[in-house]
Amino acid sequence: MNITDHLTGVYNRRYFEELMERLLIEASAQYRPLSLIMFDVDHFKHINDRWGHQCGDDVLKTLCTRIRSATRKTDLLCRTGGEEFALICPDTELNDTRLLAEKLRALISTQPFDEIGQATCSFGVATWIPSESFDAFIRRADTAMYSAKSNGRDQVQVADT
Repeated sequence: MNITDHLTGVYNRRYFEELMERLLIEASAQYRPLSLIMFDVDHFKHINDRWGHQCGDDVLKTLCTRIRSATRKTDLLCRTGGEEFALICPDTELNDTRLLAEKLRALISTQPFDEIGQATCSFGVATWIPSESFDAFIRRADTAMYSAKSNGRDQVQVADT
């Protein structure tokens, strides 16, 4: 079974869901924190429309390289959709995860991409609440990401608890 995304080399959505199910069980059993950063590339359709899909693909590959270089080996980067990603942060409390998301946001927005120049991402951050379902946890992180987008993009929003 293939667990990585063919374009970016990061984990794919199917494996993301399997990882999360397993990590939630472990977090619950061991009383350990588990945090999640959901993010996507702002105005990605515009990038594809203006510079072409190959350029869009290059942006996604570069983005993943940058994210991986700035995170721990224990943090798990997954591509969950076209330009949507999740970064699973085991054993990480909410504030540390928020700080990591802000670091990643700054890293992306301040380093131009070869073909297009500047690009930005919107981030949603959540920490699992014990007994919370997988779906509810993902929904909170995703809602925070969409809040970042609707409040102007290129920012980090923390999920409601």
